[in-house]
Amino acid sequence: MGRIVLAWELGAGLGHAMPLSRLAQALLDRGHEVHLVWKDLASCSSLFGRQLESGRLQLWQAPLWLYSLQGLPEAVNYSELLLQAGYLDEGAMIAIARAWRGLMTSIEPDLLVCDHAPTALLAARGLPFSKALFGNGFGIPPACSPMVALREWEPPPASHLASADARALLTCNQVLAALRQPPYAVLHELLAVDEKFLLGWPELDHYRPYRAEQPLHWGWPGPRPLGEAPVWPSASGPRILAYLPRDHPAFDAVVACLSTGPWATSLLVPGASDDEVRSCRNSRLHITNRPIHITRGLEMADLLLSHSGSGSLYHALSAGLPAVLLPTHFEQMMMARRVASAGAGVFLWPHEVQHSLTKAIEAVTGSPGFAASARALAARNDASVHGDVAARMASRCEQLIERAH
Repeated sequence: MGRIVLAWELGAGLGHAMPLSRLAQALLDRGHEVHLVWKDLASCSSLFGRQLESGRLQLWQAPLWLYSLQGLPEAVNYSELLLQAGYLDEGAMIAIARAWRGLMTSIEPDLLVCDHAPTALLAARGLPFSKALFGNGFGIPPACSPMVALREWEPPPASHLASADARALLTCNQVLAALRQPPYAVLHELLAVDEKFLLGWPELDHYRPYRAEQPLHWGWPGPRPLGEAPVWPSASGPRILAYLPRDHPAFDAVVACLSTGPWATSLLVPGASDDEVRSCRNSRLHITNRPIHITRGLEMADLLLSHSGSGSLYHALSAGLPAVLLPTHFEQMMMARRVASAGAGVFLWPHEVQHSLTKAIEAVTGSPGFAASARALAARNDASVHGDVAARMASRCEQLIERAH
């Protein structure tokens, strides 16, 4: 049996933890030893339960750059994402990379699978095991030099992209020199691995316009059967299953709209207090801050309303539900634009919510074309909707381990 490290360094939320947990479970079911080296371990109890008592599942805190740079503009490409995640500080990254390398030297894995974990990959250069990337398109950009723009609708000058690459590459090579490893010639060599577990569907790939060749998209692991059954208000009209973090900038405007509109809405709000939950409930809107059983919710809903997180969006589209999306940053906007291009939903920026959310919901629920497009999108990706995505990825992990040996 193999020993596999599942590493997660950047990003936040269940959009990383949930898919990784599905792969972890598939590997555990096959008898492998799994080490989770994660940025945030808080969800492990709910995701794994009694499985945490198994000697074949080990938890480690990922080595992280803990600071947050203030006042910087949004990153223009993957390189600037690295710069904003600590790669402006060579000394700090050398120390963090040494910590990653020390962990992997102690664990001695047969395979490293990285979900938005560039420093883990950097630290693993030259170590004798297979390496793979894991995640949605945003964390697995195409191998281009310079790294492509995130805001395809408003790209910066090519010189800006190249400058960001050069600065991030300098830090990477200083780290590699400290680890006595050969340097990279171009930045995208950081993401050169034995396999890329690119989650999702081709139509919704964040970087779809930039990929010269169509890579394999593995689909999205199905939801775990966790959480409470959703509670629906007594109001008539279309049912909206909504998911919105409490710190969403348009949260109050969304609640006001859903409280008065002609719909029955079940809204999950991570981060809301119990008092807030109770105060916002009425005959049209039920709010909870506790996990809900998303499969049951989608079976009864007519529409998904969310901030464009990949997990809930893929589950909704797989069930043939259209979406109204309220992205707050470029990763979510890239996904929202793909959904709109596929005809399966619409999106609004936060400042548009107060005056346009009612119209957006009415447009999507009032036109059968949006739901038809969602069903067609799911049908085109039938194998990744109904197949066991995690099991297929686990099989490929086993092949990578065998090949390395």
